[in-house]
Amino acid sequence: MLKVFIGYVLVAFQMTSPSGFDLLPDFVGYFLIFLGLFSQRSRSRWFSWGAWASLVMTFVAMISPAQQYLKFPMGTSAVNILFDLLLAASSLILLTIVMGVTEVEDTEYVQLGSKRLKIVWAVQTVLQIGCGVLIWFAASAASAVAGVFSLCTFGLTISTVFCLFCLYGLVRM
Repeated sequence: MLKVFIGYVLVAFQMTSPSGFDLLPDFVGYFLIFLGLFSQRSRSRWFSWGAWASLVMTFVAMISPAQQYLKFPMGTSAVNILFDLLLAASSLILLTIVMGVTEVEDTEYVQLGSKRLKIVWAVQTVLQIGCGVLIWFAASAASAVAGVFSLCTFGLTISTVFCLFCLYGLVRM
Protein backbone atom coordinates (compact mmCIF):
# COMPACT_ATOMS: atom_id res chain seq x y z
CA MET A 1 0.00 0.00 0.00
CA LEU A 2 3.04 2.27 -0.10
CA LYS A 3 2.22 3.11 -3.73
CA VAL A 4 -1.32 4.08 -2.72
CA PHE A 5 0.03 6.37 0.00
CA ILE A 6 2.54 8.06 -2.33
CA GLY A 7 -0.13 8.34 -5.01
CA TYR A 8 -2.50 10.06 -2.59
CA VAL A 9 0.24 12.49 -1.58
CA LEU A 10 0.70 13.44 -5.25
CA VAL A 11 -3.05 13.81 -5.78
CA ALA A 12 -3.77 15.63 -2.51
CA PHE A 13 -1.17 18.37 -2.72
CA GLN A 14 -0.73 20.87 -5.50
CA MET A 15 2.69 22.36 -6.06
CA THR A 16 3.20 24.49 -9.13
CA SER A 17 6.23 26.17 -10.58
CA PRO A 18 6.15 29.95 -11.17
CA SER A 19 5.26 29.21 -14.79
CA GLY A 20 2.20 27.21 -13.69
CA PHE A 21 3.59 23.71 -14.33
CA ASP A 22 2.31 21.11 -11.86
CA LEU A 23 5.33 19.66 -10.05
CA LEU A 24 3.23 16.89 -8.43
CA PRO A 25 1.17 15.63 -11.37
CA ASP A 26 -2.15 14.04 -10.40
CA PHE A 27 -2.03 11.48 -13.21
CA VAL A 28 1.17 9.99 -11.74
CA GLY A 29 -0.53 9.85 -8.34
CA TYR A 30 -3.60 8.09 -9.71
CA PHE A 31 -1.39 5.65 -11.61
CA LEU A 32 0.51 4.82 -8.40
CA ILE A 33 -2.83 4.30 -6.63
CA PHE A 34 -3.82 1.98 -9.48
CA LEU A 35 -0.59 -0.03 -9.12
CA GLY A 36 -0.94 -0.26 -5.34
CA LEU A 37 -4.57 -1.35 -5.40
CA PHE A 38 -4.05 -3.70 -8.34
CA SER A 39 -1.33 -5.51 -6.39
CA GLN A 40 -3.80 -6.03 -3.51
CA ARG A 41 -6.75 -7.14 -5.68
CA SER A 42 -6.50 -10.77 -4.52
CA ARG A 43 -7.20 -9.67 -0.94
CA SER A 44 -10.44 -7.82 -1.70
CA ARG A 45 -12.71 -7.23 -4.68
CA TRP A 46 -12.95 -3.61 -3.52
CA PHE A 47 -9.27 -3.10 -4.28
CA SER A 48 -9.87 -4.35 -7.81
CA TRP A 49 -12.71 -1.86 -8.34
CA GLY A 50 -10.61 0.93 -6.86
CA ALA A 51 -7.72 0.01 -9.12
CA TRP A 52 -9.84 0.34 -12.25
CA ALA A 53 -11.38 3.61 -11.04
CA SER A 54 -7.83 4.90 -10.43
CA LEU A 55 -6.80 3.89 -13.93
CA VAL A 56 -9.71 5.83 -15.40
CA MET A 57 -8.74 8.81 -13.25
CA THR A 58 -5.18 8.54 -14.53
CA PHE A 59 -6.45 9.40 -18.01
CA VAL A 60 -8.89 12.06 -16.76
CA ALA A 61 -6.06 13.69 -14.81
CA MET A 62 -3.92 13.74 -17.97
CA ILE A 63 -6.67 15.67 -19.75
CA SER A 64 -7.75 18.01 -16.95
CA PRO A 65 -4.69 20.33 -17.06
CA ALA A 66 -5.82 21.34 -20.54
CA GLN A 67 -8.72 23.25 -18.97
CA GLN A 68 -6.38 26.03 -17.82
CA TYR A 69 -5.30 26.62 -21.41
CA LEU A 70 -8.89 26.70 -22.69
CA LYS A 71 -9.46 29.84 -20.58
CA PHE A 72 -12.86 28.88 -19.18
CA PRO A 73 -13.98 31.54 -16.72
CA MET A 74 -14.63 30.22 -13.22
CA GLY A 75 -18.29 29.46 -12.80
CA THR A 76 -18.56 28.00 -16.29
CA SER A 77 -20.54 24.79 -16.20
CA ALA A 78 -17.82 22.77 -18.01
CA VAL A 79 -15.25 23.65 -15.33
CA ASN A 80 -17.71 23.00 -12.51
CA ILE A 81 -18.74 19.64 -13.94
CA LEU A 82 -15.08 18.57 -14.34
CA PHE A 83 -14.30 19.66 -10.78
CA ASP A 84 -17.33 17.78 -9.42
CA LEU A 85 -16.39 14.63 -11.35
CA LEU A 86 -12.84 14.74 -9.99
CA LEU A 87 -14.14 15.14 -6.43
CA ALA A 88 -16.64 12.31 -6.84
CA ALA A 89 -14.05 9.96 -8.33
CA SER A 90 -11.56 10.75 -5.58
CA SER A 91 -14.19 9.99 -2.95
CA LEU A 92 -15.17 6.78 -4.75
CA ILE A 93 -11.57 5.55 -4.86
CA LEU A 94 -11.12 6.28 -1.16
CA LEU A 95 -14.39 4.43 -0.47
CA THR A 96 -13.08 1.33 -2.27
CA ILE A 97 -9.95 1.49 -0.11
CA VAL A 98 -12.06 1.81 3.06
CA MET A 99 -14.26 -1.12 2.07
CA GLY A 100 -11.26 -3.19 0.97
CA VAL A 101 -9.48 -2.61 4.26
CA THR A 102 -12.68 -3.53 6.13
CA GLU A 103 -12.96 -6.75 4.11
CA VAL A 104 -9.30 -7.64 4.76
CA GLU A 105 -9.83 -7.04 8.49
CA ASP A 106 -12.85 -9.37 8.46
CA THR A 107 -11.28 -12.16 6.42
CA GLU A 108 -7.74 -12.09 7.80
CA TYR A 109 -8.64 -11.25 11.42
CA VAL A 110 -6.31 -8.26 11.63
CA GLN A 111 -6.81 -4.67 12.76
CA LEU A 112 -5.83 -2.14 10.12
CA GLY A 113 -7.77 0.92 11.28
CA SER A 114 -10.80 0.72 9.01
CA LYS A 115 -13.06 2.51 11.54
CA ARG A 116 -10.79 5.55 11.60
CA LEU A 117 -10.50 5.47 7.81
CA LYS A 118 -14.31 5.33 7.47
CA ILE A 119 -14.70 8.42 9.63
CA VAL A 120 -12.10 10.31 7.60
CA TRP A 121 -13.81 9.22 4.37
CA ALA A 122 -17.21 10.41 5.64
CA VAL A 123 -15.85 13.79 6.72
CA GLN A 124 -13.99 14.24 3.43
CA THR A 125 -17.04 13.31 1.40
CA VAL A 126 -19.27 15.77 3.24
CA LEU A 127 -16.68 18.54 2.82
CA GLN A 128 -16.19 17.70 -0.87
CA ILE A 129 -19.92 17.87 -1.47
CA GLY A 130 -20.04 21.15 0.43
CA CYS A 131 -17.23 22.62 -1.66
CA GLY A 132 -18.89 21.41 -4.85
CA VAL A 133 -22.23 22.98 -3.92
CA LEU A 134 -20.54 26.24 -2.94
CA ILE A 135 -18.73 26.41 -6.28
CA TRP A 136 -22.05 26.08 -8.08
CA PHE A 137 -23.39 29.06 -6.11
CA ALA A 138 -20.17 31.08 -6.18
CA ALA A 139 -20.96 32.78 -9.49
CA SER A 140 -24.16 34.36 -8.15
CA ALA A 141 -23.16 35.29 -4.59
CA ALA A 142 -19.38 35.42 -4.61
CA SER A 143 -18.77 37.49 -1.50
CA ALA A 144 -21.29 35.67 0.71
CA VAL A 145 -20.04 32.24 -0.32
CA ALA A 146 -16.31 33.00 -0.24
CA GLY A 147 -15.93 32.81 3.55
CA VAL A 148 -17.87 29.56 3.85
CA PHE A 149 -15.96 28.11 0.90
CA SER A 150 -12.66 29.02 2.59
CA LEU A 151 -13.72 27.23 5.78
CA CYS A 152 -14.86 24.22 3.76
CA THR A 153 -11.58 23.98 1.83
CA PHE A 154 -9.60 24.42 5.05
CA GLY A 155 -11.56 21.55 6.62
CA LEU A 156 -10.97 19.49 3.50
CA THR A 157 -7.24 20.12 3.73
CA ILE A 158 -7.16 19.06 7.39
CA SER A 159 -9.20 15.92 6.66
CA THR A 160 -6.87 15.12 3.76
CA VAL A 161 -3.90 15.23 6.12
CA PHE A 162 -5.72 12.87 8.51
CA CYS A 163 -6.55 10.62 5.56
CA LEU A 164 -2.87 10.47 4.63
CA PHE A 165 -1.99 9.50 8.22
CA CYS A 166 -4.55 6.69 8.01
CA LEU A 167 -3.22 5.54 4.64
CA TYR A 168 0.34 5.67 5.98
CA GLY A 169 -0.76 3.20 8.66
CA LEU A 170 -1.63 0.78 5.84
CA VAL A 171 1.82 0.87 4.25
CA ARG A 172 2.76 -2.43 5.93
CA MET A 173 -0.27 -4.12 4.37
